[in-house]
Amino acid sequence: MKFYFTGHEQSIPLRRNAGIFLQTFILELMHANEQLGQKHCEQLIEHIAKTAGCFFEETYRDNTHNNGPLDIESYTELILGLKNNIGGKFSLVSANRDCVAVTNSCCPFGEQVTDFPELCRMTSSVFGGIAARNFGYAKVEIRQSIARRHGRCEVCVYTRPERCEKGGRQDGTDAAGGLRQGAKVRNQFGGL
Repeated sequence: MKFYFTGHEQSIPLRRNAGIFLQTFILELMHANEQLGQKHCEQLIEHIAKTAGCFFEETYRDNTHNNGPLDIESYTELILGLKNNIGGKFSLVSANRDCVAVTNSCCPFGEQVTDFPELCRMTSSVFGGIAARNFGYAKVEIRQSIARRHGRCEVCVYTRPERCEKGGRQDGTDAAGGLRQGAKVRNQFGGL
């Protein structure tokens, strides 16, 4: 995509990719929402994350021809792929049936994320929503984050309530695949 700024004597092309545009758009949206208050901002992030998580999962399923519940390996591939494709540098720390732990050294929202640590809620909601739809339960704990100036992110997604550590955010899904906070429900494939 090219943008041209025309001066008196010449046109200067300015190249931007979709990722930079979306990053800028989201950050500016966060600035605008500051005026409406934190509650409004959290609701907006939650709405975006629900929609985005469903879209990413559906796209992954189309690409892999997987119509059943995701297993831990597929889930891990999906969450790492979606974050790394938008500019993150996520990598797997460990994965088993109880917990998937990942780390990140570069926020997709860039350094400006330190102004909006609430954007971590997007990661929590996307990771948690996908896990809850496929495993019936999810609790996401963001132990460290670039947004809170830790220099890296450390995220744990628990898929069984009895294996969770205290803290974090617990997500479940309703029949339509939308997130509900604090829920333990059956996933869309009938499992708990």
